[in-house]
Amino acid sequence: VAGGRVVVGHRRGETALLVPTKEHIYLPLLGEPAPELFRPFQAELGRRGIPYIDPTEAMRAEAAAGRKLYFTIDGHPNAAGHAALARVVTGYLRTHAAAVTGATKS
Repeated sequence: VAGGRVVVGHRRGETALLVPTKEHIYLPLLGEPAPELFRPFQAELGRRGIPYIDPTEAMRAEAAAGRKLYFTIDGHPNAAGHAALARVVTGYLRTHAAAVTGATKS
């Protein structure tokens, strides 16, 4: 997903990363409903057989623990937010290495 569009081409090893907005992370922590931003992307990625990483729950857990993951004045992830995304991606790569790289264990 790039710029709100689903990438059309897919080759072995490509995986989409869905990056949640600040509102998507913090509104549920305030008892407000989160916008369902990813649903159409998830459906289209699934239809095309493209795996994706959704870090929403992991980032909400970090936010609930008091970590500030986004800049105050805009909706972009700050250094802590990028670190949270990196942890999720790293975890995904560790558990899906063969599918992502095409490698097999010997």
